[in-house]
Amino acid sequence: MGGGDDTRRIARLAARQHGNVTRGQLRELGLTRRELDVRREAGWLIPRHTGVFALGYVPAERESAWHAGVLALGDGAFSATRRPRCCGDCCGAAA
Repeated sequence: MGGGDDTRRIARLAARQHGNVTRGQLRELGLTRRELDVRREAGWLIPRHTGVFALGYVPAERESAWHAGVLALGDGAFSATRRPRCCGDCCGAAA
């Protein structure tokens, strides 16, 4: 790992997922645990949920937050609505 092609592949994946990637996806693309740690410590991978990272910055769009949540839930998960059901004022949207 470490070449420019790898970084571009990761960036393309994150772009398709509203700026988010999972630890598993990064491992599938060839990153070692150490490389993940180095990129996280450098601020290139920003934790959003367990095993889910924003790439470089946390996008402000709510779709990015929703997509990060779906990725955190794992395979087979999906967002059934355009707006999450909330109690109170979570995600900036009242229930």
